[in-house]
Amino acid sequence: MRKKLLFISGSIGLGHVGRDIEIAREVRARRPHTDIVWIADEPARSVLRAAGENVAPESTKVSFGTERVERSSRDLRANMTMIGVDMMQDADANAAACREVIRREEVDLVIGDETFDLLDAISRDRPMLRGRRMVLITDFLGFEPVSENPLERTYARYANAVWYRMMKDRDIVAKCLFVGVPEDVPKDGWSASMPAFKDLKVDHVGYVLPFKPEDLRDKARVRTSLGYGEEPLIVCTAGGTSVGRPLLQLCIQAYPFVRERLPDARMVVVGGPRIQPGELEVMEGVTVKGYVPELYRHLAACDIAVITAGATTSLELIALGRPFIYFPVEAHFEQSVHVSNANMRRGADLRMTFSQTDPRALADAIVENMGRKVVYPPLPLDGARKAAEHIIEVLDGT
Repeated sequence: MRKKLLFISGSIGLGHVGRDIEIAREVRARRPHTDIVWIADEPARSVLRAAGENVAPESTKVSFGTERVERSSRDLRANMTMIGVDMMQDADANAAACREVIRREEVDLVIGDETFDLLDAISRDRPMLRGRRMVLITDFLGFEPVSENPLERTYARYANAVWYRMMKDRDIVAKCLFVGVPEDVPKDGWSASMPAFKDLKVDHVGYVLPFKPEDLRDKARVRTSLGYGEEPLIVCTAGGTSVGRPLLQLCIQAYPFVRERLPDARMVVVGGPRIQPGELEVMEGVTVKGYVPELYRHLAACDIAVITAGATTSLELIALGRPFIYFPVEAHFEQSVHVSNANMRRGADLRMTFSQTDPRALADAIVENMGRKVVYPPLPLDGARKAAEHIIEVLDGT
């Protein structure tokens, strides 16, 4: 019997859509008679289409925050909790798009990757799922205020209360799949009056990557396949939004100071889908690229990487065993708190602060850690398989 899923890839940038595609592939491998229709914002929508996925036309009506965070960011700073307040202006339009797809496609199950706006909409309109339940996917639990702004703290309290209540409602959320391990969940709420998210019943599935690290262990072979030589290689990447543009500019400004000490060093700067190569300075020895499919291959080839503290890119570099310098987007609680804590716990301790770093300081850090031998603990990387098994368990019960 054929089943149909609505998969909402609802996060900002590109980190989540990659894992969503891997989970969908695992579901199909185990249940070939499963159809999947997608809702996604840009840039994830383009990645799904390039992968041959069925993207609902209503996707052009949704906004999951990429443009809002880009408009609100300045100098590698973006207060994600306050941006969350602005994003709620899109919640009704997003819910209407989901409601229309559910009605037209007659889906059996809804899967939402960090679709917190949908949880809020359902809390106000419980019939909108038309009797279906959903599986929620997330890699963090709980908004955290990063200032004393009363509006920020009020929103965090409200959003967390809705989130907590809806995730406990098994008539709506059949399962919550946490992409990570128990140590990734904060032990306590951010205030004494808030419940602790560690008390929620979630299924920890481990991590999801689109490659097997053992296939990329031979750095020389990977370099040859990508056209690199033996020169010291620095890869700088900003992730799936334009928020990291100032960091890429800082990397380019640092390059001449790197060459003072490492004359043969080569730098590759990856702007991703939201930063075009022509928007960044060009100089000899620096290659500027736009969106790079399978960027992890270039990370596997590098001697050091410089990144924002994106969860997916951090995990890829840890899985590949490469040293990396990371700059959390300031006031971005997920990068500054959750991802940074996880990185430090694993021995990835090269954290720097953009507002306190000039080009020479970054160059010094790059040179001093170039090719540094790192030993990270192994990661559980069977998350796509485990997530698919949980989804199928719920699907078989529909």
